[in-house]
Amino acid sequence: MPDNNSTCNTTFNFDHKLYQYSDWKNYEIKYRPDVWWNNYDGMKVGLNLTGGYLRHHHLFDASVWFNTGALQKDSIPNANDYDYYSYRINYNTNLDKIALNTRINTRSQFLAGLYTNKFSIIKSDSKGNNKLEVDFLSLYRTNEDYLINSGWDLEKMNNRIDVNLEHKYNYSYGKGTINLMLQSSALGSAYDYNKLILSAKNNNKLEKLKINTRAYIQFGTGSNWAEESKLHLAGANNEEMMGSKFTRAEGIVSAEFMDYGYTTNHFHQAGGLNLRGYTGYLAPEFNEDGTIASYDYNGTSGAAFNTEIDFTAYLPYSIRKNNIASYFFADAGIITSDKLTKENYKELFSDIRADVGIGFSYTLRNFGPLEAIKPLVIHFDMPLFLNRPPASDEDFYQMRWLIGINKSL
Repeated sequence: MPDNNSTCNTTFNFDHKLYQYSDWKNYEIKYRPDVWWNNYDGMKVGLNLTGGYLRHHHLFDASVWFNTGALQKDSIPNANDYDYYSYRINYNTNLDKIALNTRINTRSQFLAGLYTNKFSIIKSDSKGNNKLEVDFLSLYRTNEDYLINSGWDLEKMNNRIDVNLEHKYNYSYGKGTINLMLQSSALGSAYDYNKLILSAKNNNKLEKLKINTRAYIQFGTGSNWAEESKLHLAGANNEEMMGSKFTRAEGIVSAEFMDYGYTTNHFHQAGGLNLRGYTGYLAPEFNEDGTIASYDYNGTSGAAFNTEIDFTAYLPYSIRKNNIASYFFADAGIITSDKLTKENYKELFSDIRADVGIGFSYTLRNFGPLEAIKPLVIHFDMPLFLNRPPASDEDFYQMRWLIGINKSL
């Protein structure tokens, strides 16, 4: 329909974030202002454009910002070296004329000192239960002053090919998703590393209880790893954190809440092995003489099991009606940075670390008529027990707390 006349059937409207049915007669383009802030760019003032036909054909989402430097943090280094512009362009469309249930997705962006370019081919079955995705990814950082955490080499290409196979399934008391992913350094990369990742998430229901579990295993090889792509013990690595506007640059989240040290910290971003009780902890491993052998806050191989038992349904309605949820959680995992072989795998991994605690989450979805805005989930977790606590802690059982954005499981 959009090319049914010589001038093309296209509409331009303000993106008011009210829900509307798609216009089957026209290709729809919407625009709105886009404003954000971080400690280094200051105020980011820009424009967002989105477009598509029937939410299926030729979809795009593009933003450009001019970084003003206004309201910068006073104490940041190199205050005048911020990037004067940022952009993000996403485009995806179907390949119905070639193969049904197949899409291509392209992304190019320059945000928080990082160039990201990605091209994906996605093939699924007619019911959407099985999906194969192949990604060609390139990362190149020009400025590290934006980072909440250090650990990203400048001006080095991190090129990679990712192959992800996903299967969704249902059973009598729940549903689940299993992923098998292979990530491998590609032509032109400054690094040499490979990952094989198997993960399974299950959402179960037992009477009024919701029991969510996650099993995660990663095997890594390679002689030269990109630090930003390593597996983290407690949560997301730097590459994963670039996917969220809240964590790609210091600002909404302070670096003081994310520093690594000899005790735990107070901000958690879901990812990695997700042992949330060890957030911000260097996790040292010691030799027999008491010297530090390694810091196991990140590594190349590891395994973890995470559980959350949501008991919100047992809370009074006066609490539940305010979009507050509560749950018990437990995490356990092992990690290593050493090369795995058939002979040494039993000795290479760290001792098991585990945490147990209680958490609460608040879902901000009360945006009035602005139905198209995605809900924001803020969780407050208290890892009350650590089986291997930092030496500075008073006991295995101790009042600890952390805040996170969006749920872990």
